[in-house]
Amino acid sequence: YFKGRAGLDMQRAPYSLLRDLFAFRFQILDTDEPATVREKMEHGIAQAFSPSGGEPAPQNTALLEEYAETSTLYAHFIGHLIGFDFSASPLLTGILSDSRQLRNRALSYLAEYFQRLCNQLPVLILLEDIHWADEASLEAIQNLAASLENSPTLFLCTTRPQLFEHNPEWNRGASHEAETIKLLPLSSQS
Repeated sequence: YFKGRAGLDMQRAPYSLLRDLFAFRFQILDTDEPATVREKMEHGIAQAFSPSGGEPAPQNTALLEEYAETSTLYAHFIGHLIGFDFSASPLLTGILSDSRQLRNRALSYLAEYFQRLCNQLPVLILLEDIHWADEASLEAIQNLAASLENSPTLFLCTTRPQLFEHNPEWNRGASHEAETIKLLPLSSQS
């Protein structure tokens, strides 16, 4: 279960909705020191690389080390993309100056992370007030939903009509199934 909420103050911070999503899931606090944030991200991402469904843990030490290295790499790329400070990470050395490559790899790792989770259990992603979400988060959510279209994943997004006023094509023509439920304003008697 993942939960994120966009806020009016988050519109100018790229990937802030995703940051909120991971902060909720991994219990990352605004007051956490960078080392604590790094540890929480690494531990949280590593859970997707653990054996699932009673599957026995691999006895191959090299495979276990590869899983640990891969999950740490994913945590650093995703963490840095969503606004946590991973700039001192040796795993990001040489790529910090190439924002496009960093973004592309982080988004790819993000999709693979969620795919690994979906291979273990169904995933629910609740996103609230997305009419206040930044454009980068909205695009990333659309791409993530498309990459998980054949996986047991449910995205539940709440928004006000202004999302479609400012971004009328958002989630239109998506290859994945999408349903819009329009609610009428409550009456004064409700």
